Amino acid sequence: MAELPSAYAPGIISDEPAPPRPPQRATTFLIAAFVATLVASGTMLQVGAGSLEAPGEQRKLSFLFGIAAIPIALLPLWACLTDALALWGSRREGYLVLTSLMATTAWVAIAFANTHYAVWIAAAAVLGLASSVSRAAITGALAEIGQRRGVTGPLAAAYIGLSRLGAAAVIPLTVMNTLAPISLLADLAAGLSLTVPLLILAFAVGDASSAVAVAAPVAARITIPRFLRSRPFWAALAVVVSAGLATVPNELRIGGGADGASAPWTAQAALEGSLIGAPIIYLLLSRRVGFAALLRISLVVKALALVAAALPASGATGVAFFARAGANSLLSCALMDLALRVAPRGREAFGAILLAGITQVMIIVSNAIESPVFYDHDWLLLVGCLAAGAAVAGALAVALLPSTICETPARPVIGSLP
Repeated sequence: MAELPSAYAPGIISDEPAPPRPPQRATTFLIAAFVATLVASGTMLQVGAGSLEAPGEQRKLSFLFGIAAIPIALLPLWACLTDALALWGSRREGYLVLTSLMATTAWVAIAFANTHYAVWIAAAAVLGLASSVSRAAITGALAEIGQRRGVTGPLAAAYIGLSRLGAAAVIPLTVMNTLAPISLLADLAAGLSLTVPLLILAFAVGDASSAVAVAAPVAARITIPRFLRSRPFWAALAVVVSAGLATVPNELRIGGGADGASAPWTAQAALEGSLIGAPIIYLLLSRRVGFAALLRISLVVKALALVAAALPASGATGVAFFARAGANSLLSCALMDLALRVAPRGREAFGAILLAGITQVMIIVSNAIESPVFYDHDWLLLVGCLAAGAAVAGALAVALLPSTICETPARPVIGSLP
């Protein structure tokens, strides 16, 4: 009698989930977020292209940034790609390897031919594409891991914090760029880019189960039209739109208070410090405070900071800047947490990228509307109060979120997808 196949053999049960992702993989994607921000985003590109800031060369530098920004507009497309198409046996890791190699190639080209402007143009396009595709892959992976292990809050905070840390890490490189040739900076960037595929390879060799693709079962996937009609999406949309409108033009963050005082160095110091500190606070709070309450707290703190920054109180400019920058960073963590929670199974990257992108679009719209009147200080308090009102509206809209979105599992789901 022929031996019957095992019921646990691949393909016997059509909807059998893949083995759980090794715990180290969350670390892989967080490190990739730091490296991608440092190497593939426009921060290091700006440092490297500093030689183009000579008189008459500013237009060339602006053109490079425009080329690098084009792929960012196609983020939803890259998100759909990473959701639907596995690359080298993985939905996410394969794209990280590809984008890391792209960034390495671009910086090697700069190291050997940085005197040719055409090389900078090609490198800007490659780095912009690598940055946007890696962002989609990382966001989708964190949504998968966070939902299945009940750690969307800590992952969101770590992602925001490490991304901001990567941007801040460019500051010492700016000094190095003035003391060393550009080829040295390019070689350093190329070497950093290779750390991500090497890390993925190390985990793949150390754990055989990591080589298994982790795509969700076809029957369990949610189509994009179905997601766009769902209650979680529309409830989250009300929150993210309000959060995007709860902003004021950048002049308030850098320019000074209503009394005309200007303290750009104070604003910048407060901004940099809070961008790193607020994610740590959110990470600690997310383990002890419910998500709905934490999201409301973030929005209310943002509202209070907006009003405080707009008040004509001389001598309190630095405090107002610090409060507003910290509130912005805290709310960024909460909104990323929301995006990771609402992202539907099988379309994690698209759902999270879409919600995060809507907030950025609303910020741009709000700034475009408010900027013409902002320079009149008589409007300062009114603009701040309107933005604060939008933040309060967002806090009220949190009540529309389904309980399944606000609840967090007490422990990881054993034996399920990450």
